Order: sequence, then C-alpha cells, then structure tokens
Amino acid sequence: MRLLLLVVFLAATSPALGRWVGVEEERIPVARLIENLEKIAKDDPTSVEALLNLGRAHGMAYAQKSDPLTVPKAYHGIQPPAVPFGTVTTAADSTLSSASRAHLEAALKAYKQALDLDKDNLVIQIGLAWLTEQAGRKDDAVKQYRTIATDAWEKEKSLTMVGLGGRTLTGEVASYLVPLLDAEKDKREIETLKDHAATMGKLPYPVTPIAVPLADGLTTTDLEAPDARVTFDVDGSGLGREWSWITPKAAWLVSDPKLDGKINSGRQLFGNVTFWMFWNNGYAPLAALDDDRDGILTGKELAGLALWRDANGNGVADPGEVKPVSAYGIVAISYKWQTLNNNPDKIAFSPNGVVFKDGKTRPSFDLVLKAQLGFQATFRAPTASENNP
Repeated sequence: MRLLLLVVFLAATSPALGRWVGVEEERIPVARLIENLEKIAKDDPTSVEALLNLGRAHGMAYAQKSDPLTVPKAYHGIQPPAVPFGTVTTAADSTLSSASRAHLEAALKAYKQALDLDKDNLVIQIGLAWLTEQAGRKDDAVKQYRTIATDAWEKEKSLTMVGLGGRTLTGEVASYLVPLLDAEKDKREIETLKDHAATMGKLPYPVTPIAVPLADGLTTTDLEAPDARVTFDVDGSGLGREWSWITPKAAWLVSDPKLDGKINSGRQLFGNVTFWMFWNNGYAPLAALDDDRDGILTGKELAGLALWRDANGNGVADPGEVKPVSAYGIVAISYKWQTLNNNPDKIAFSPNGVVFKDGKTRPSFDLVLKAQLGFQATFRAPTASENNP
C-alpha cells in the first residue's frame, strides 16, 4: 500500500542488509506513468483509479529524493509491499530536495481528489495517512491509522478469500501503525493488531496477469493450468509462493525494458499489481503506457514489451523464453476490454488484444492466478526518531 519506492543501496555496512535478500533490479517508468496518468485523470476527472495511482506514482518519485529524479529505477526485497524500503526523509527535513517536495504535494493533491470522489475508500485513506506521516505529523498519522485499522477489521474479519492483489487493509495498516506505537504503553493494542494481521494472512487470494494465446481459436480452458503449482513472485511481494499457472499454449505479456529476458516478479507482468500500482485489471497499466492517447499501443509505445512463454512451466524466465512482441509479429496491443461472462472468474479480456503484421488479431485474457497463502504483514522496528519524537 505504501506510496514508497526507493532505490535500496545494498552496502556491506548497511544495518538493513539482513532484511534484503536476492534483490534484483527492476525498472518502473515513474516519469512516464505520471505524465500519462495526469492525462487520464484530466480526460476523466471522476476516475478514482487514475487519481489513486497518480498519487502513488508521485509518492514513488518523492521517496527517491533526487533532483533531478533518477527514474525509472527500483529494487525490491523479500518482504511484502507494506514493508518500507528504507526510511523516507520527512517534509520537515531541510535536506529534502525541491523536486521531492513538489512530488509530495502532488501526491497529497491527487489522494485528496480521489478521497473526495470515494470518501469511504480505505485504500485512499491509508495513502493519505502515510503522507501525513511523511509530512512529520506523527500524532495525526497515528490517529488516522487507528481509525482505519478499526474500520478495516470490521470490513474484512468475515472474509474467506482476499480480493485481487492479495493485500488486506487490516494487515497493511497494522504494519504501518505498529512501529509508531509505544511498545509498553500500547502493548495490548499492538498484540491485537498483529493478531488481526495474522488472521488475514492465512486467507487465499488471487492476482491477475494478461496472457496471450500462441495460436488462433484457443480459449481460457486451453490457456489455464489451475492445478499447476509454480513458485514465482506473482504478487510482487518478493516472496516466492506457489501459484496456479498457464500452459505452454500461452505467453505472459511482460515489461522487459532492458531486453535482457529477466522477469523477476508480477510487477513486470500486466495485471493488477503492475509497476507496484493498484489497477482494476491488467489493461489499465497498458492504458498508462499509451503516450498519444489513441486507444492502442503502437510503434515506440511497444518498446520494452515482450511475451514470456514458460515452455517448461517452471516459473523461471529461462534463456530464450522471453522475446520482444515484434518477434511474434505483433505490431499493436489493445487495452480495450470487456468482461468474459462465460468464465467462472468473470475475467477481463480484449477481443482484439494483439494485432499482427498481416492485420489479423488475437484476443488477450487477464487470467486469475491463485495462491494459498495471503498477505503476511511484516512489522519493522521503530526508527530512532519514532522512539524519540
């Protein structure tokens, strides 16, 4: 949930080194996303999704604290998304760059606009609480987190499955609030928060990525392998859980900006966790790459997009499995979608998802992958400033 995406420097002297294992570089086009999400929000001022992700993208840029911004570049660790990637400099810190301050203000503006449209949206409320914390207003942030924690538990305590993305608000807000509380004075509250988070962490949950059939006439029945158990970081948490998968008759649509064939997590697939944002389905992040807003990705907009055919079904992007979309003769990708009503999961699909050189088209499907373990909240230790405000 956090609006947090830092470049993590793995120095041998870093006290946080033990928290980060097997870190791989990924690229998230923050600047491009901000530009295009601003266009989407301008075209549709009522789009909560666009405003939420615009605020999140500005939050990512803010967290990098560089002027000019050194984007796109990011690292991830083995912890779930709720865990911070280091300590963010608050707005009160004199070392904060002008660019970072501007992004913090833009993030606040976007989140407030989103909340005006959807006042009961706890996702937005958590984002605003985090921004309040970054602004140096710890007491206000704690108050907001506490209210959200109560509301989230009431909303989620009866769940039997987590929604798309695998994140429960109960677990996420607990992981932000606990480090700000007093270990002795708030001991009972901390225990309750952790118990609630643990309960949510046991629930099964789904994530979506877009798959492209590799032959004409194939349906989702041909593409899905629901009984498969593949270890891959589908949800972008950094944790290798077992997931359902696809058959060799389909390929994942992926972001491979370096053209090195390395696919490390679901943030590089096109689904509801792409680029560490929060999308309704995999077609929304594709829309955020449509620079000229003509409704379809063509030409330079296709740069860095590839298909990953996991031929041996091992969940590893082996040499030769990831190829640019051009290698398949694809010249355009559509993000116009509709609901596939005859699918048990009522998935999103694009009837003309990919267009080939000869003018033929083939559908794409935003498949639902399922894991057996839910979001496991992790609780960081308070920083010195939090212990001594």
